[in-house]
Amino acid sequence: MKPLVILVTSISAYGHTNACAGATRPFLARGHRVIMLLEESYKGSFSPYGFEECIYRRPGPPALLDNQSGQFWTKALTEYNILGPASPEEKLLNFARLYSNKLYQAEFVQFNDAIAAALEMYKPDLVWVDSLTTPPAVYYSGIHWVKNVSVTPIFFEIEDDLVPGGTGK
Repeated sequence: MKPLVILVTSISAYGHTNACAGATRPFLARGHRVIMLLEESYKGSFSPYGFEECIYRRPGPPALLDNQSGQFWTKALTEYNILGPASPEEKLLNFARLYSNKLYQAEFVQFNDAIAAALEMYKPDLVWVDSLTTPPAVYYSGIHWVKNVSVTPIFFEIEDDLVPGGTGK
């Protein structure tokens, strides 16, 4: 079997990037080429483990970025009161406020553009996606993709006796 080229994309936060690295590292051991698309503050974090890094720059003011990995989501989840004692309904409304924020929208567009550029550059055989939503660049690429939701596997289950994924209960 010829080695595959696998592009890994995820939400720019430690839990997601680390989950992707752990899930895709066995591909490296089998001789496949694994490229992680990473926001620039992660530069050098995954290459020591054998991953190639494709780096993109996140939009936004330097004060928000602080050049620290995952800082965008840490600040966003805190500022929008998504973490902590709020009720599930309040958290859901706060998520809606976050997603309608212009900076978040710019972040998503930039991320999608970075994915499109990486798809063109590397021409992967497979895309590994860790995100609640599948970016349009992946969805419409015609390339096989695997959906990974490291935030909670319950997002994949729709059952009457389970709470919906993401409610916080």
